[in-house]
Amino acid sequence: MKLELVNITAITETIEKVRDRQRAAYEELSPKKTIARHIASTHVEFCDQLLQAIGKMEKTKIMPPQWIPVTERLPENSAPVLVYDKWRTIPGGNIDMMSYYPQAQRWEIDRDVTHWMPLPEKPEGIK
Repeated sequence: MKLELVNITAITETIEKVRDRQRAAYEELSPKKTIARHIASTHVEFCDQLLQAIGKMEKTKIMPPQWIPVTERLPENSAPVLVYDKWRTIPGGNIDMMSYYPQAQRWEIDRDVTHWMPLPEKPEGIK
């Protein structure tokens, strides 16, 4: 079974078009066509619910942490973060975990840190 990436934008646009067509159909139908108007109205409500669910999914989507150059910004508190530094004893650099102290404007260990990223959330169910 082949997995394909879903284009949420395309799905959202399609649902919006269907909703808009059903809304227009509802408004064009005679009030005497109660069943057809009810069906169109139900479709509009269903499309609105789908769009709302997609919006919630987009908000809760887990995004992997990204490396942040220290030239862009530094951590705002002293919570531990992953760092990439040019530590001279390791060819190509080093990934480590340490804290940045904003008030002192320095890293926990004196190294040439070039990038950092927040630590991921701990696994679910861990206390």
